[in-house]
Amino acid sequence: MKLVFLSILIVLIFIGFTACGSTPKAELTTEFKNLAGLGFDINAYDSTGRKQLARQMVTNGSVFKQQGRYADAIIEFQEASRWDSSASIFLAMAESYSALDKKFAAVEYCYKAIKMDSLLIPAYELLFNLYSNSHMYAEAFTVADQILKIEPNRDNKIRYAILKGINNPLESVRLLETLLTDSTDTEMMILLSSAYEQNEQYDKMAVILERVVKDQPSNYEVVSGLIEFYNDKENFANSFRLLEKSEKFFEPKQASDVYNNLGLKLVSSNVPENKTFIEKYIQKIDERFYFEWITQTIAGKLASLIHDTAKTGQFYNRAFELADTNSFVYIDAAIAYSNIKNYDKSLELLETGKNKFPDDVRFDFYICNAYILNKNFEKALEYGRKLYNSDSSNVLFITMYASIWQELKKFDESDRLYEKSLSLDPKDHSTNNNYAYSLAVRGENLVKALRMSQLSLEYDPGNAAYLDTYGWIQYQMGEYDKALESILKAIGTGEISAEVFEHLGDVYIKMKKNDLALEAYRKSLELDSNLNHVIEKINLLKN
Repeated sequence: MKLVFLSILIVLIFIGFTACGSTPKAELTTEFKNLAGLGFDINAYDSTGRKQLARQMVTNGSVFKQQGRYADAIIEFQEASRWDSSASIFLAMAESYSALDKKFAAVEYCYKAIKMDSLLIPAYELLFNLYSNSHMYAEAFTVADQILKIEPNRDNKIRYAILKGINNPLESVRLLETLLTDSTDTEMMILLSSAYEQNEQYDKMAVILERVVKDQPSNYEVVSGLIEFYNDKENFANSFRLLEKSEKFFEPKQASDVYNNLGLKLVSSNVPENKTFIEKYIQKIDERFYFEWITQTIAGKLASLIHDTAKTGQFYNRAFELADTNSFVYIDAAIAYSNIKNYDKSLELLETGKNKFPDDVRFDFYICNAYILNKNFEKALEYGRKLYNSDSSNVLFITMYASIWQELKKFDESDRLYEKSLSLDPKDHSTNNNYAYSLAVRGENLVKALRMSQLSLEYDPGNAAYLDTYGWIQYQMGEYDKALESILKAIGTGEISAEVFEHLGDVYIKMKKNDLALEAYRKSLELDSNLNHVIEKINLLKN
């Protein structure tokens, strides 16, 4: 076997040496050398014959191009260019290369075409598209500028102005404004509104779009975009005004999309200030969008925020008829019933949802939270422990578990859990707030509590609960004027609670403003009539 292998190796080496050796050269005849230098002699044909051949090849190439056979077309055009070079042939080659996504070759032949005919606008247009599609905007702008100099028409001016917005938005706006000479030119107004938006001139954008809507109330893209703008500004009066004007032109799906976006914005808005708009929204949705479960849940959530129990039930019942296999509906409805303080119904929905979706840990979380709101802390502890054991590194679960121990006055355990949560995420706003409030209630380590409360407010300065915590720490530190300011800010957010008004009354007591304290305590009882200790405070003031 070794001898066979050795013989094979010798043969291979021999072949290698012979392959690397010099190749013999043939002696070329003089006639052949002359022919090689001449190639295919096109001069054998007169100019008319050459043009006929070129025309035939261009025709063939054009046919191939129309058939999408761009590679075959290029071959024909290349042959044609040998017989009769022209700008149009080079442009046809550029177009074919572009169709094959061979951008470098396409650009090369565009320039060849332009070199032969500097007024060939289609070559410039193709060159512009090649650059802009490759995000080479500086090059595209240079081409657009050249096109404008050759043909200074309105369309080219518009294109130039739009491209100018890439590096000079203000100049782009100025140029587009000069081009808007016709108040009915919808396309131009939409372009100008986009330029205003890019330049963050939102009020001007809205003015222009209002003009478009006035002429084209059926233009869904413009109307819905403008409504979305007003939603973001919480200018709900204008949102409803536009809806009432244009809704009749919308397709059913378009209408539900607009209402859904508007409703979600109302959910996240300041409820007391916008109660009238929420009521208007509910009125608009009532007896409509029967088969849109998302719209029904949004309407139900809004009804719960203004404590309309009947409408809350009506909308969620409809949502359940449409989507009782969707876990979101159970959770969302449970939260809504908590808003109207129907904790039993909230728990019932969560327990039903838990049975339907046993692997969805969100139900354990919300069931735990429902028991906390219902002040059933022993039952809440059961679910809190379950959540904690399922993921002892989850900051949200740890903080919820700690808050239950806090309510049970087991402060050693609650503090231990809060510290663990902060070791995992020192800036977690919820943990910082809850821990700070726990210390404030006990009157312990108030400097640390103040620092943690400040961290919470840095994250969410408009959070009513965080402002109340901050105010209560200031109260415990004897800074009653500052405490009053913080608690009034909390009330001003609209997210009111019985506890906040009780704290307000306590501050007024320290400031010797008993009439105002009595008013605050009564407001606290209006929100939660089961606060016996607040009743005692009222009785003390009366006596």
